[in-house]
Amino acid sequence: MRNKPKIVILRGISPKQITQLNIILEDAISHGAALDVDTNIQNAFYNDAAFGLKNGDGIMAVALLDGNIVGSVLADFCKQSYMQHIAQVSKLIVVPKHRKQGIGRLLMLSIEKAIRQKGRTKIELSFRKGNMVKQFYERLGYRQWGIATNATKHGDKYFKEIFMERIFR
Repeated sequence: MRNKPKIVILRGISPKQITQLNIILEDAISHGAALDVDTNIQNAFYNDAAFGLKNGDGIMAVALLDGNIVGSVLADFCKQSYMQHIAQVSKLIVVPKHRKQGIGRLLMLSIEKAIRQKGRTKIELSFRKGNMVKQFYERLGYRQWGIATNATKHGDKYFKEIFMERIFR
């Protein structure tokens, strides 16, 4: 990696950042990312995330290079009283031309640290079966705990979803 990205934990997202995040999401999808997001849902996703971050319902880590977002990951905090030790991580995205440079790993390590600082001791995540990220998460200490049939739908097609977790003691 030529320049090391700066990883920043966000507790809010500006309209400019929402625009940048939508662009990297579109870029990831156009390069084959298995994200079940159509344009209308995509535009609403980061607006909803901004609302949740503002209310303290989660956090986001972004990777910045030359002031531009080149990667992001979102964590939502479970609110149910019996699940307040859990954070759910989603939308780990790195701009395709910056992949394989350790940015995804830096984002995950940063969000894990921030999650633990919030007192959460378990992280859950999921992804479409066939997505090539399983080994990535296993190297970070996650273990598969389940698989769901017909968990996600894109168009008329259903997909299996793999569920993984990491517990911190």
